[in-house]
Amino acid sequence: MKVLIIHSQVSYGFVGSNTTSLVLQLAGIETITVPTVLYSNHLGHSIYGGGVIPEDLFSDVLRGIKDFGLLKEVDLIITGFFGSARQIEIAAEFIREAKLQYPHISYLCDPVMGDVDKGQYVQDDVPEAIISSLFPLADYLTPNHFEAEKIVGSSCLTQGDFRKQFKKMIKQQIVMVTGANVPKVLPENMGTYLVNDDLLVQAPKIDLHPPGTGELFAAQLLISLAKKVDLMNAITLSVEIVYRTMYHMKEAGRNEFALDDILFSMELRSGIE
Repeated sequence: MKVLIIHSQVSYGFVGSNTTSLVLQLAGIETITVPTVLYSNHLGHSIYGGGVIPEDLFSDVLRGIKDFGLLKEVDLIITGFFGSARQIEIAAEFIREAKLQYPHISYLCDPVMGDVDKGQYVQDDVPEAIISSLFPLADYLTPNHFEAEKIVGSSCLTQGDFRKQFKKMIKQQIVMVTGANVPKVLPENMGTYLVNDDLLVQAPKIDLHPPGTGELFAAQLLISLAKKVDLMNAITLSVEIVYRTMYHMKEAGRNEFALDDILFSMELRSGIE
């Protein structure tokens, strides 16, 4: 199995493709990475260097992947953080053509826009570009609570709210809302909600919000899907791994993922499977 990852890249830290690619490779899955931005470290810090990959360069890298014949070996494409709406348009056209030429390719869209505790942290025109250009192409969608509300355009306080709003939009997409905060159902817990089958997988709340949590969830989910684990069990396993990894971080006094945490997540996986 090969996975093409279109995501952010940092020189230091475990966010974006640094996390997604490493987790998949540790599971024996080959990755092809295309950066949308290149920063010294994630933007949650006050000091950083770097910027958005120029759109002509971004487009040319994707063209090179196609012309080199790599797409015929790709089983899944995953997208995450984008630096501009134009990048999203370029990526959408690339994904559309890839899926038409190779119908076996699946597409997971992690629609990175922001988070409940941080607000929106992408350019203003990025969310709408994701919704209009990438959502229709996706087979799997993994928004967090903040991003899910952005997509449906309204506040969601219950499972029913998510189900009602996404029902208007879903065609072939499988939608998993990660870190769903539905206080009437989960006063002490967070959950990952599979909208299509009305499944809510719960985990205790942890007062820790490390960047890259969505990437760790998506990568662990992909490993399970690659191993032909059914979707409900794949979600349950991924939620448990992420929760226990975050608890491990909190015990160690860290608020950002380190290599130790990534390796710990893989040890957990080996012990649970």
